[in-house]
Amino acid sequence: MEIRIHYNDDDYIVYAPGMDYDGDNKFVSTIVNTLNEINELEYGQTVISRLTDDADNIFSITDDFGSVENSYEFRGKEGGAIIKAAAILSGSFDQGVENLGHELFHGYQLEMGQSPFSIDSEVGATLFGKSLRLGFSFYQGQDPQASLQYSQAMSNLLMARDFNLTDFQKAVNNFNLN
Repeated sequence: MEIRIHYNDDDYIVYAPGMDYDGDNKFVSTIVNTLNEINELEYGQTVISRLTDDADNIFSITDDFGSVENSYEFRGKEGGAIIKAAAILSGSFDQGVENLGHELFHGYQLEMGQSPFSIDSEVGATLFGKSLRLGFSFYQGQDPQASLQYSQAMSNLLMARDFNLTDFQKAVNNFNLN
C-alpha cells in the first residue's frame, strides 16, 4: 500500500515518488532524497512503484539501527515490513542508495510472492543495491540521461548470464570520470 517514513515512534509521512520534503528532520529528508534518486532509474522505479502503488503491505522505514551496530535491517511482519535505516545518516550518499535499495528489494520480493529470507533473495537484493550504487556513484550531478544509460547497462551486465557486448559498450560510452 505504501512506504511510511517514521520520524517518531508514532509519527510518519507517506512517501510519494518525486515528493519534496520541507521539514527539518534530517533522517526524513535523507530517506526522501534517497528514495527519489532510486526512483530516477527505470529498475529502481519498478521497485518503488510496486511498494507504493501495487503493494498489499505497508513498508515502514524507521530511524533505528539493525541488530548489528550501524547496520540496516529488513524485518517482515504481519501486513508488511519494517526497514531499520538509521545508518543512512552515517555513510556516504551512494552507500545509502545501495543499502536502502537492498532492503527495499526485499520488500519487492515479498510483494512478488518470494521469501525475502532466503540465500537467493539475499543475493538478488545485493545485486540490486550494488547496481544502484554503481549507477549513482559515477554520476552525481552529471547528465541524467547518461546516468540512466550507464546504470541500465551496468545492471544488465551484473545480472546477465552471458556477457553482452552491446551493454558493455553502452556502459563505456556513458561512463564519466568527473
